[in-house]
Order: sequence, then C-alpha cells, then structure tokens
Amino acid sequence: MRTKYDFSARSLGWSLALGSLLLAACGDSTTEPEPVEPYHADDVVGVQLVLSAQTISTYHGPTGTWSDEFEIEVGETSAHIDVRFVDVNGAAVPLGEDFYMEVESEDESIATFFQDEPGAFALHIQGVAEGETGLEFRLMHGAVGSGHADFTTEPLEVHVHAHDDDEDDEGEPEGVVLLMGTDTVATYDGHTEMWSAEFEIEVGETSGHIDVHFVDHDGHALEFGDDYYLEVESADPSIATFFQDAPGAFEIHIQGVAEGETGLEFRLMHGAVGSGHADFTTEPLEVHVHAHDDDEDDEGEPEGVVLLMGTDTVATYDGHTEMWSAEFEIEVGETSGHIDVHFVDHDGHALEFGEDYYLEVESADESIATVIQDAPGAFEIHIQGVAEGETGLVFRLMHGTMGSGHADFTTEPLEVHVHAHDDDEDDEGEPEGVVLLMGTDTVATYDGHTEMWSAEFEIEVGETSGHIDVHFVDHDGHALEFGDDYYLEVESADTTIATFIQDAPGAFEIHIQGVAEGETGLVFRLMHGTMGSGHADFTTEPLEVHVHAHDDDDEEEEEEGEVEGVVLVMGTDTVATFDGHDQMWSDTLEVAAGADTGHIDVHFVDHDGHALEFGEDYYLEVESGDTGIATVSQDETGAFEIHVQGVAQGETGLEFRLMHGTMGSGHADFTTDPPLPVRVTAP
Repeated sequence: MRTKYDFSARSLGWSLALGSLLLAACGDSTTEPEPVEPYHADDVVGVQLVLSAQTISTYHGPTGTWSDEFEIEVGETSAHIDVRFVDVNGAAVPLGEDFYMEVESEDESIATFFQDEPGAFALHIQGVAEGETGLEFRLMHGAVGSGHADFTTEPLEVHVHAHDDDEDDEGEPEGVVLLMGTDTVATYDGHTEMWSAEFEIEVGETSGHIDVHFVDHDGHALEFGDDYYLEVESADPSIATFFQDAPGAFEIHIQGVAEGETGLEFRLMHGAVGSGHADFTTEPLEVHVHAHDDDEDDEGEPEGVVLLMGTDTVATYDGHTEMWSAEFEIEVGETSGHIDVHFVDHDGHALEFGEDYYLEVESADESIATVIQDAPGAFEIHIQGVAEGETGLVFRLMHGTMGSGHADFTTEPLEVHVHAHDDDEDDEGEPEGVVLLMGTDTVATYDGHTEMWSAEFEIEVGETSGHIDVHFVDHDGHALEFGDDYYLEVESADTTIATFIQDAPGAFEIHIQGVAEGETGLVFRLMHGTMGSGHADFTTEPLEVHVHAHDDDDEEEEEEGEVEGVVLVMGTDTVATFDGHDQMWSDTLEVAAGADTGHIDVHFVDHDGHALEFGEDYYLEVESGDTGIATVSQDETGAFEIHVQGVAQGETGLEFRLMHGTMGSGHADFTTDPPLPVRVTAP
C-alpha cells in the first residue's frame, strides 16, 4: 500500500463543518441567518478512502477518476478503511439509516474484501493472488440487499503482488504517530530521532484518548500480534504522567501534575507484558505543563456550540457573532430525537470536560417548548413541543457542583418554533402504508392511498402463524421508527374465526391464529399516547383472513411443509442458500482466521422458499469437515442460530442436519449434501 503519513497536523471534521457555517454567519448582524439546508444523496460527488486518519485515495465523480491505486500483498488483509461519500467541498455527506454501501470486486480470485457488517461504510481489502482487479463502490438507498444505487464509482485499481523478503524492511517500525481522534498530535521520525511537536497540557488536566501508531518508512501504521505491547515512561512523574486504557495498550491519556517540563519515552515491546524487550524506542516527547491562564485567548476555551442529531448538524452557535446558524422547528406533542451538545473551540474542535462540568438548558417559555436531558447535567437532550408558538433555549456550560455551579459559557437563545401538525403535508416521515414480514418473506403490504392490501392471509383451523413483524412505512416504502409513546393496536372483526397475539402489549410483532372456518378481517392501527388510551395516527382497512380446515387427503398439494432447502441469514442479508433438488449451495462462506462471522440464522425451507417452523423435538446439528480450519458454535445446544469461527487458512465444509427426536440421539430428517463450502482467509 502506497499511502504515506505526511507528518503534518490535520483538523478536518469539526473545523470544516463548523468553519463554513460560522463564516456564513459572520455578516451583517441585522440579517437573519439562513437555516442550514439538509444534506441529500444528491450532494455526493465523490468518495474518500481513509486509513488510520489518512486519505489513501479519492474519487472524483465528474471525471470518473481515482487519485491513487491500491497496492496489497498476497495473503495480506488491509487495516480498517473508512469509506466517505463527499460533497463538492470534500466534506462527508451525512446519510440516513436507509443508506448503505455495496462493494463489488471484478475478480475475487485476485482481491476481495469484507465489511464490518452488511452495508457498513467501512471495509478491509484482502489480497488473494498476484494480479490486478478493481473494486466498485456504490451508495445504496433502501433495504440492505434490495436497495438501488444513488451513486456508483468507476473501479478502484487494486494491484496484488507477492511479498518481497528482500524489500527494505517495509514492515519495520521507523516512526510513531500520535493521534487524538482524527488530529495528529505529534509524529516521531526514527531516522532524525526528532518529534514534530511538543505536547502542552495544563496542571490537573487529562488529555483526550491518544492512539499510538508505530509506522514503517512509508508512514503506514503497522499491526502487531498479541505478544507486542506499548510501554511509556515519564522522565518526571511529578510533572506529567500518563495512563493506558489497559496494561500494554496502544492507547494512552497524558495527565498534567505540576508546572514544568518533562519527557515521555515510547517503546514497542515484544514478549510477555512486563518482561518483554524493546524492538523500538523513541527519544522523549517534550511535555510542557503550565498553569491555567483565565485571561488567555486559549484554544481550549469554548467559543461556540454544535448541536448534532446523529451525524446531522441541527444548528451551530458562534460566540463571537452571538448568532445561531438555524432555528429549530418541532410539532406540538412531538419529542425530538437524541441531540448531542458539543462546546467547541475557535477551530470548531469539540472540547472535553472533567466531571465537574455539566450542561444547563433553560427554556424561555416551558408552556411552548421544554427540554429533557438523558441524565441531570448530561450533554445530551431531547426537545419537546408543548404548544404552538415561539420560544428560545439558552445553553450554559456549568462548572462546579451540580445545581450550584457557575456558567463558563452561555449562548444567546436558540429560536424554537412549535407548530401544529399538518395532516395535509406530503411528509416523508408520515406513515402511508404497512408491510407485514415473516422472516425475510413479505406476507402482505397495505397502500394508504388506494386503501388496499396486496394479498389475503390464509391459515388453518388451530394453526398459529409464525412471527410477523409489522412495519409502518413512508411513501417511499421506508420503514419508520417511532418513540416509546407509539404502539400497535390490532382488532379482529370476528374473534370466533381468527384472532392474534402480540409478543408484548403494543408490540409491533404479532402471530395470527385460526380459530374456526370462515372469513374475517384484521385492522392495524398506529397508536400515539399512553398504552390503552392513545389516539390512532394511522389505520388500515381490514386485512382479509381466510381460515380453512386442514385437508389431510389433498394429494395434489406439493407437500408445502416438507423440507427442500436451507437459507442462512445474517441480519437481513442472505449468506447462502441450499437447494435440495439440485444439491447445490449458492455461495461460499468466507471468514478470516481468528474471526467470527457473527450471528447466522439457519432456516429450513419448503419448495416455495418459506421458512418452516418445527416442534420442540426438532433441533439443528452442524458438523465441520475440518475443525483445524473452521469451527461452529450454536447459541445453545441444538439451536437454529450459529457462529462460524475461522481457525487457520484453508477450505473446508459445514454439513447441516435437521434432527428429530431426543437431543443427541435423534435421527436426521434432512441433510445438506454437499456441505456448505467454507473458505478461511488470512487474518
């Protein structure tokens, strides 16, 4: 890999986001600030690949070109790479939960990849064999596995080459990089034996979390086995000391004890913690500890506020202009999502505070809008609309004992507009339909505009359906999320024909039960308010339910209840399927040595692909062809949920058996033959 640390401090993140907003707010103080426009996928014009806080390649959408190729060795797995979809200014575009990433390798026999989880915006690239291939990145919108692409790159060129043992020791440590978040604190060059910067801290102050990376001559962060650890020594602990997140961990915090100067020496140790030998030792990093200067124009002093909801900026406050970048709008009776309150310095960097700091928020008129904090003094809030009108929220950074401290920083009021709900608004967040899901199968959908269901529901007398998830969706079909004051109410038109049970009172999961032959309907209501006394925000027309007797003599039915295949599901993604007729698996399962696949649900399915349910006298048995390569664990003995663990590089197979009878001595009703192919790659 050809990415290099340039050993120059970078402060993108907060400074870019806040800087642009503050500049926009620094005009005529009589001019009302324009609200910040929300980001959309349409804003995406490029991609950044980031490894250890360094951009290793960027994609320019208008020209369809990447800035750099990616190089990796055969058998090598890259470190964690973050993938950012960016706008014209190079800023990451915040995306909703209905966006995910899809990556495709042109030739998986040369290079492949794995994501931290299905759809995640982070991945590791793996070199398989010498050659060249490409990776295409897609920004997907919709449900993971079935969405559409909103942005697609040209392939990133990937070169896989053999390891050169005679190479100039690329894997040897030749320097150190200290990172605090995405900011470079200091770098050490082993050739010149010099640090790029000193470290300054106040008496009684503890630094934020500092990651310590040992790097090669190209500035690549090196990875080490479990028998390597970090040792740090202070030349004078009476001036400055440190603590590690765990003994030997490569993460530290520096603490200022008394005014003065000292040094910290960093050592890469090899062997048992406490008795290993040093493979690399730095010259001391100079640490200056000084008293707090209340009159200093201190970089660490709060000069603004950033309100974040997830990754979206709600509003920013500039302490110099004393202006907010936007107002806040909410409906009567609505509670906002979780809002993080960050006090920032003049560069827009989020500041960290000790336990004797807390947040105080005051509403000018609590009859219009109020605030709840996640805990007293917490820097996380929810805003609640009480009645139509306008009010303001003042934010104070308090120092001292909770309830009696003094304000170190106070904002002007954030304008809050509370308005009535507009039932006629074409609101993307409003429910406009329902989707009923049984596992990964869609049972039926309801369209609120046509007031029609896509299908009827059939069940036998005495039968209880499987678990049905009830999703209220917007006009794009996206599943909506609701607060704790929402619940589901279902009503059967005739409970003597069909009824239902919910997993818990008000839960959005049900089972339908056939009682007697006939037809009836089920009405679904999205309720808002206290359980049992809330009002309906959305009501469906009845779902037709047909209950019929079981026909044991129907020879024409193609034994729908017989097992004819297997589906392996991880979350909402299908990992692999087995067809009992063709006796073939659809995919190979890949896992890295030392890694775990995560939770995999095992479904035995009928000829239509419907997941079957079994009694308590059925259980799952899984066998690995070679436990020296891969092993399997079940959530509990016989459970239909497994984890696959990679042990060593190689290939093996997993055989799945549906067992019937007493656990451990039953007989197999269905066996997958051939076994599921499993490939274990390098760690």
